[in-house]
Amino acid sequence: MERRKSGFIAIFHLLQARARGNPRRTVLLCFAALFLITFVLACRQYWLVEARELDHRRYNLHLQAIMMETALATDRKQMQFLRSAAERTLLASRDLPSQPLPDLTTNAVVGIDMLPGDAPVRILGDARLQAIAGLTRSPGQLAEDLRLARQMSRMLAVLYQSGNQLDHLVYVASSGVLVAYPPLDDRLVEPLLRQFAASSLYRTPQTPSGEFDVRFSTAPGHFIDKGPRLLLGTPLLVNGLPRGAVILDAPQQRVQDYLSRTTPKGEHHVLLDDSGALIASSERNFDARQDLTALFGEAANADTDLRGAGMVDYGRGPVLYRELEGTRALLLAHIPSADLRWAVISQFSTLFVCLWVSLGALLVITLLIVDRLLLGQIAVNERLRDLGLVDPLTRLANRRRLQTDFDGLARRLKRQQPMALLMLDIDRFKLINDNWGHSTGDEVLKHLATLCSALVRPQDLMARYGGEEFCVLMPGVAIEQASVMAETLRAAVAQSVCLPNPQTMLSTAPSPEVRLTISIGVAEWLLDDCHSLEELVARADRRLYAAKQNGRNRVVQDDTLYKKTTSYSEVSSE
Repeated sequence: MERRKSGFIAIFHLLQARARGNPRRTVLLCFAALFLITFVLACRQYWLVEARELDHRRYNLHLQAIMMETALATDRKQMQFLRSAAERTLLASRDLPSQPLPDLTTNAVVGIDMLPGDAPVRILGDARLQAIAGLTRSPGQLAEDLRLARQMSRMLAVLYQSGNQLDHLVYVASSGVLVAYPPLDDRLVEPLLRQFAASSLYRTPQTPSGEFDVRFSTAPGHFIDKGPRLLLGTPLLVNGLPRGAVILDAPQQRVQDYLSRTTPKGEHHVLLDDSGALIASSERNFDARQDLTALFGEAANADTDLRGAGMVDYGRGPVLYRELEGTRALLLAHIPSADLRWAVISQFSTLFVCLWVSLGALLVITLLIVDRLLLGQIAVNERLRDLGLVDPLTRLANRRRLQTDFDGLARRLKRQQPMALLMLDIDRFKLINDNWGHSTGDEVLKHLATLCSALVRPQDLMARYGGEEFCVLMPGVAIEQASVMAETLRAAVAQSVCLPNPQTMLSTAPSPEVRLTISIGVAEWLLDDCHSLEELVARADRRLYAAKQNGRNRVVQDDTLYKKTTSYSEVSSE
């Protein structure tokens, strides 16, 4: 041992002597070694930053899809209601006696007048119907469709007049019967039936009808003379055979404008239907004939059968995809390779400048001083971290940070401006821990923190208050605005899906994904006359308790629902 130690000392003295003999060469060798180490670390960091950049863009696409799904939720419920009622009517009408049918041999379009205010019923004549491939009718089928059309005439009018934001509600049958509200010109009956016969709504699904119930289609600008149209429809199936469809008509420009407005610069987003046809794109002007394979490769081909969410690369840059829930529509995002490369490199520019300046400083000041400065900075960072202003699991602010920021805001606002507080709590979080495991529970907490942090304003403070409870402090926000934001958070969380690490889940977990909801209590310090954070939290917590008592997955902003019938611990533990 002593001999080995003396050998090391001898080598050290030899290197020291040579360094003193030629200090310039020694500095150059040190610089070369540092440069090589830096280059290796930079390459490794490049791939890490690229992966983080792709995750960020994938998350943006996910949020874009969530907003579209949220906007479609009401329309889907209406279509599902109409489809269910229509299919029951078609099945029930088979047992009813037949009724006299109108003469369809002379006129191109035959109308059946309904009650004032109801949607008119139109039937395409026999000669015109025979010219449309795929559409046929028999007397029995026509009688059943006419019974349904009379019922749909009233239902479409009532639904539209109840505040629907769409342009038209349409029922179309494979026997040539059409009901539309507001009424359409008779000249549009035949084009709409042709559009229906050629669309995926009239093709027998290859999968069970329950797997998807909404499909997109587009119509040209001359369809209703108001520009390109977006048709959102659901097929009517009787014994597995298509008998018609319920169609909602809206301007295609609405989706076009949304994609154009929300697509990041440098990316190209498109929305495709189940046949691979273009529904909308991030371009300013809609062009249904646009060649998508130049950017998206085989991802734009319906035969690739991309479902769910993921990423593919066909040599022109990564293509992110996300299927809209409840539809066969696919949202694609193309990221050019050059744009992705520069996006990653741009995050290194400041790092490299500081690195090379530091290397030059090492030649002037000596490595020892820089090392001591770095050790001192590391010690300062560790002390700051020990102060505990950040929750270690979710990386959100903790209760201490919440109290500090509230005190500073209270001094600045001086009770002359509003300040709201949202108290969020995951519904039945104990069941998630019991069924999936506590590791999955931690993943759910991080998922909720990431989603909500992306939706709140930059000046708002989101903090983990404790357990599965979170707070959002919103300076300058009144109770009404805070309630709107709370509802946005609640809806986004209800639409989201947490995909935890399968290796950390219990083997008895009911599914590989976790769906969750939250309840939210809203309070505002001026309106509720709160003078401290404790009072504001207590008021929001009371309303959170009321939300739990009254069904969960809801927002409560006042004390009208508050009931002292169950202890808070009993409700929150569920």
